[in-house]
Amino acid sequence: MVKGKKLILDVNKNFKTNVSVVNINNPSVVHLNITSWVGVVHDIENEESFIRRFNKEIKQYLYSYLNNHEIFKQKYIVDLDMSATSMKNRGKCFFECDITLIERNVLDFSSDEFKYYITNILKDLIKKVFYNKKEISFNRNRTF
Repeated sequence: MVKGKKLILDVNKNFKTNVSVVNINNPSVVHLNITSWVGVVHDIENEESFIRRFNKEIKQYLYSYLNNHEIFKQKYIVDLDMSATSMKNRGKCFFECDITLIERNVLDFSSDEFKYYITNILKDLIKKVFYNKKEISFNRNRTF
């Protein structure tokens, strides 16, 4: 039986991040997981619309990023979980973003090159998309 593998990456102080594969011998499908707690800093008029736009921005970023890098195919899945109800009245909610990528050139899961690519994707995504959201703030723990 083939087993998967999970690697915890510490790329940012406000997010818990990890990468996993289902088949360690042929890791062609890579799963990225980013979790955090979200606090609302500025009032958001329509929380559902805000979450949809946020999800779309993540997908647009991935499209642009993957278009410029040869290691992954232009195929990906983004699953963004945030509670619009909890965000009302400046509440806190748990944030989870799962991203599935398909490798074009399969790399060894434990290689430095693989870790380098994944770390760069995560750091760049957090910097350019997540921190670009001025209405919300992120924290690794529930307490802000």
